[in-house]
Amino acid sequence: MKKLVLGLSVFVLCAITSGANAYLINSLTITASGPSPFNGDLTYLTDGSFPLEWGNWKTNTVWWSPGQTNVPYLDIDLGGTFRITDVVISVDNNDGYTLDYLGSGSTWTNAFTIASTMGEVGSGMDTMSTKDGEREYISQIDFAAFETQTLRLTGVTPSDYNYSVGEIQIFGTEVAPAPVPEPSTLLLLCGGLFCLICYSRKHIKS
Repeated sequence: MKKLVLGLSVFVLCAITSGANAYLINSLTITASGPSPFNGDLTYLTDGSFPLEWGNWKTNTVWWSPGQTNVPYLDIDLGGTFRITDVVISVDNNDGYTLDYLGSGSTWTNAFTIASTMGEVGSGMDTMSTKDGEREYISQIDFAAFETQTLRLTGVTPSDYNYSVGEIQIFGTEVAPAPVPEPSTLLLLCGGLFCLICYSRKHIKS
């Protein structure tokens, strides 16, 4: 009987969790913050087009030159709570960047840091990915999955203080509240369990 109930529980769990493969999150809203003016159109960051490797850092990108005292950043609103599994990003290769996520209690936590020495490009724009197996995969920025509604990209040192981002793609799955079964569903489930119990008892007696 215990095995029967356990098997049914596993079946229900599999049905609930099916279809949870990560996908490209398209509901991003990106805003520029901080004291330094940003240049370029923010729509470049989510248009699905990556700048050419070695490309000019001011072409079809969002770029900023804050100097050594200001710390501007880009906030990324996901449009809901998501479990983030991967990021693909195009940045100017000789700068440092951090990607942080907003956790519970309004605390920012670092997901990864791109150092100015990472990547394969000697000059210009460079695409970097946390997707293992892709050509642009950078193991140093790979991370464990986390849940958040907001990300923050910040230019950090060491750097030449001329930062540039050409594309940001975030992959994950939406975290939805646990569904509450409808009364008819509960009635059907209870009826099924009752029938299974009766059948099991009859089978044991025979």
